[in-house]
Amino acid sequence: MSQAYQRWFAQPMIYPLRALQRVLAVLTIGTIALCATPARGAPGFDWPLSPAPDVTEAFDLPPQPWLPGHRGVDLAASADQAVRAAADGVVAFAGTVAGRGVISIDHATVRTTYEPVEATVSAGDVVLRGQVIGTVIAGHPDCAVAVCLHWGVRLGEQYVDPLTLLTPHAVRLLPLTGEESSSGLPAPSAQVGAYPHGSGNTTVHPAPGGVFTSGVGPRWGTFHYGIDLAAEIGTPVYSATSGVVIAAGTASGFGQWVVIDPGADGWYLIYGHVDQYLVAAGQQVTAGQQIATVGNRGQSTGPHLHFEIRKGLYGSQRLDPQKWLSERGIDIE
Repeated sequence: MSQAYQRWFAQPMIYPLRALQRVLAVLTIGTIALCATPARGAPGFDWPLSPAPDVTEAFDLPPQPWLPGHRGVDLAASADQAVRAAADGVVAFAGTVAGRGVISIDHATVRTTYEPVEATVSAGDVVLRGQVIGTVIAGHPDCAVAVCLHWGVRLGEQYVDPLTLLTPHAVRLLPLTGEESSSGLPAPSAQVGAYPHGSGNTTVHPAPGGVFTSGVGPRWGTFHYGIDLAAEIGTPVYSATSGVVIAAGTASGFGQWVVIDPGADGWYLIYGHVDQYLVAAGQQVTAGQQIATVGNRGQSTGPHLHFEIRKGLYGSQRLDPQKWLSERGIDIE
């Protein structure tokens, strides 16, 4: 072996060692950053304040985009309190809007926004979940307490409830006797093959245990745009198709809903009046996966699932869900 070749052969051993040292340093820093994050909720997203704050004003999506509402949540805070990235992402904006400090972070299909804040990051920065991105500034208008952070979330152009990103939505209920009991939620998913139409179908019954009580048409001096499937509170609600969750949480009229985009040119599947929702905005779901439980929330006269197909969240175009399901081998009678 020539001396030149020996020198070339020996040199590469130095670079991997240095590269390994750099990798270990990055991993160490990442570990320290993760250890500094607040207590975790559902995989991917955390509270932007630590410890978990009180919600002083809840999400209230208006029925039409031009109407007043509250397109986020207000969280009780203190002046100069650290604001943390709710999830891994890239800073899309850090600056001032109408005299108020704002930070926006893109997390794949979801964008989170924090205000009013003094930013310590810049647009283009890559941030980790739990990383400090700024500090709270007093002065959020209409805040119910002395200082609060407004936290907003958008999926595309649609505002969604930030709290749906945080935890599974099982709750502990207090019965009339005053004694605590478990909510007794069923398992979070179901096998497609358990349905009477077979495991090969891409569409399943949204509430197999429900009884059809109302279809599309005039009702009580107004117009009913979906179908109602009556069932006991807590009855599983399944995603009729595979798709992406557009919204899951508070909804005017429905009390609570889940909205899924099956990738059909803007037609959304709406599951209304649900008692508990088990998915979050931005989540991918499959046909037959449990997404909620039947409830009696909002403008409801009894426990049931309202299933509707609408063009966009606020669109006036609808399809008849009964006909839509029948065309896919699921008869609702």
